[in-house]
Amino acid sequence: MDLYIDRRIPRMLRNAGLVDVQVNPIVHVYPPGHSRRPLPLQFANNLRERMVAEGVISEADFGQCIASLERHLANPETLVVSHLFIQAWGRKP
Repeated sequence: MDLYIDRRIPRMLRNAGLVDVQVNPIVHVYPPGHSRRPLPLQFANNLRERMVAEGVISEADFGQCIASLERHLANPETLVVSHLFIQAWGRKP
């Protein structure tokens, strides 16, 4: 998976011969109740076993961090945003 492909797409389009390449960055906001709001929590929990097994963090400390993150995400004042999406286009000359 290439996490930086979005930043290279405009150059790739120009290198492919397209002109008037334009870019529209998109970021989504995940309000309370949105199905993607807990993604940071789900991501952390997916790494729990591995991080504890490798000694990066203790189970107790991880649990405290998860509880803190849950409280943070439950706060309606917390702004949760997606990663950056790049929409890019151009035209053939």
